[in-house]
Amino acid sequence: MATEQQYKDALIKAHRAGDTRAAELFARKIKELRAPLQTDAQGEPVLSMGAELPQRPAQPEPSFMEQAIGAGEALLTTATGATTGAAGTLLGTLEGIAQAVKSGKIGEPEAAQIIQRRAAELGGYGTYRPMTQQGQNIVGEVAEIASALPPVVAGFTPAQAVGAQQSLARTAQAAPALIPERAPQAMGGLSVGAAEIPPEQVRRQQAQELPVPLPLTKGMATQDFAQQRFEREVAKDPELGGPIRERMAQLNQGINQNIDEFIGATGTELPETSWRLETGNKVIQALEKGYRAEKAKVDTAYKAARAKGETQEVIDVSPLASYLNESRVDVTVAPVVGAIAREAERLGVGKGRIDDGTFEIMPMTVEQSETLRQRVNALTDNKNGQDLRRASQIKSIIDQAQEQAGGQTFKSARKMRQQLANKYENLAIIDQLLDTKGQYSDQKIAVENVVNKAVINGSVEDLKNLRRVLSTAGMEGLDALKEVRAATIRHIRDEATRNVGRDPSGNPLISAAGMDKAIKALDKNGKLDLLFGKSEASKLRLLNDVAKDILVAQPNAVNNSNTASVLLGAFDLMTSASTGVPVPVLSGLKLTRDKLRAAKTSKRVEDALK
Repeated sequence: MATEQQYKDALIKAHRAGDTRAAELFARKIKELRAPLQTDAQGEPVLSMGAELPQRPAQPEPSFMEQAIGAGEALLTTATGATTGAAGTLLGTLEGIAQAVKSGKIGEPEAAQIIQRRAAELGGYGTYRPMTQQGQNIVGEVAEIASALPPVVAGFTPAQAVGAQQSLARTAQAAPALIPERAPQAMGGLSVGAAEIPPEQVRRQQAQELPVPLPLTKGMATQDFAQQRFEREVAKDPELGGPIRERMAQLNQGINQNIDEFIGATGTELPETSWRLETGNKVIQALEKGYRAEKAKVDTAYKAARAKGETQEVIDVSPLASYLNESRVDVTVAPVVGAIAREAERLGVGKGRIDDGTFEIMPMTVEQSETLRQRVNALTDNKNGQDLRRASQIKSIIDQAQEQAGGQTFKSARKMRQQLANKYENLAIIDQLLDTKGQYSDQKIAVENVVNKAVINGSVEDLKNLRRVLSTAGMEGLDALKEVRAATIRHIRDEATRNVGRDPSGNPLISAAGMDKAIKALDKNGKLDLLFGKSEASKLRLLNDVAKDILVAQPNAVNNSNTASVLLGAFDLMTSASTGVPVPVLSGLKLTRDKLRAAKTSKRVEDALK
């Protein structure tokens, strides 16, 4: 087993190499070796953040003519691996077909002359090297199944069969040299002591670390273009693609099950049919109960101060009148200025007009000043920046006037009242959730939109404030916070399953793009960590990465060049009487085609599913 220092060294190398997923794996291994785990301020294990792997650039899709020429070159290369006996004739025949395809003469009488002439000229030539990219790609595929040719092929003489089989076998040997891009590449890994951990192993291990382990196919684990193309194309085959299709359905179901596991881990008790509405109700009810409980304590403290006569001391709040008169030019953009002047008049301590600068505030008791201060919060529009700024300055003037007034009981009550305002009334999201008309009967935010407003579409500060208030609102608050977490994962699930498609088992089809968009929107400004803690947030990122490994193929790996169809179509092309190809060769190639398709495909499918 590797030591912590070895994992640290590997972690550094992974960061330098830009391999963030390997770095994530090494970070977890280091955490596992440590006791106790390092934790953050909330007691959550500290893990590194996830990141995206670089994407390969998309390649332009080949044209029909490029596909046809590539198929002809592939056939030519396949047939020229051996150059003795009938293989030499086959060489010329196939290159003649390629020339006819390139010249556009195929299907015309002139094509037969081209093919016969080229067969005679090139009867003894060696292996043909494909010149086009499309031809090189197809030869690479043929090379992987070339050894599957049966020992005897109908339609060939024994000598022809032996020559054709040798040509295909030699094609398999020669392909890496002919096609440099397909030569074996050493897969880079990161060293942990003497061990190498290639990206394939990292991806497989990450998929196994999920609550419901997911068995990746070879193409998903390696992210190899050719392997992914093979898996995606063979899945379309009614007979040979069954195991691949079954694995894809299993993986789709597994991603759904992992999401369900994450939802269940929150401890949610709400039904799927009404979670939005009931989550909103729980949040608002917890806030209301917490606010009322704390306000009751504040009221009790003020009653105690009044009983001691500490609220009847007279103080001078006249600086407030000067401030209101000076601010009269802002009354239209900051309505709180005029509202406070009218409130002072209602309390019997104000007179005059602010619009002409004659407003006055008479001496008042501490209790009257406190009542006026409390009304500032109620009269302020929290969505209006000018209102908020003026309200803050008004409260500051009143606070200065009260600073030396009242006894200890009053000062304690006043401090409690300020804490209540800061916790509930001065926070925009909390105030909006509690703001009502007529005893909590008509919220500004619809109950079913609470999660969207406060979490999904809200600011980070909104979420921080909601989380902090619910965390200190007793069991009801903790229960509501639990449901907010569950609702957030349900939101991710809904975004990932927006389409109406279903797999053969009836599970919703997962959209990697939808899941990625939802998780990244929460992750870009820290909401994911804030809501779930670093450990659980890391697991959600891991599921997102694994889902992309499963569902997102390399560019052009899915049905881009359709090379298999082009190759088979080129074989069919040779059955035309106008090609001039000898009938025994035609029938042999045609019968061999199906055998060549299936011989090694089953083995490759089996290997892909290991």
